[in-house]
Amino acid sequence: MMTVPQKKYFCNRIDEIRARKENEIWNKMEADANEPAVCLSGISEGKVRIITRNQLEKLVKSSLKGNGTPRYSSTYMPNIDIEKLMIGWESYKQRNAYTSATKRKEVDDSIEKLREEATKIKDIAMFGNSAEAHIMLQEFIKWM
Repeated sequence: MMTVPQKKYFCNRIDEIRARKENEIWNKMEADANEPAVCLSGISEGKVRIITRNQLEKLVKSSLKGNGTPRYSSTYMPNIDIEKLMIGWESYKQRNAYTSATKRKEVDDSIEKLREEATKIKDIAMFGNSAEAHIMLQEFIKWM
């Protein structure tokens, strides 16, 4: 049987582990949703292509003549959005947005399971067998 201070420490430990695991889940989702990484994935899959040299020359000339909506850098030369250099990016990005929504749901579900498990361990620690709670804590550390 654990004393009150031991139970408090045990519950705080579970909360720390749960918070760390939640951060890991969120960080993985953010890394997966990284737009440049998604774009590179689209290029490697052949779903997004880079414009040809002739198309690039036309785009540069058009920007230098003041056509379109160039942005200006510190050198007062127009910048060209990198998205204009890719064919198929917009549709690939929209399809990936659906995937991101799906990933978000998966993340939410994972975090909910994580919280449920943490609560279950705390309940065992507070009202049940402390040896069982310690075993569950070790499994929780390895979980996910």
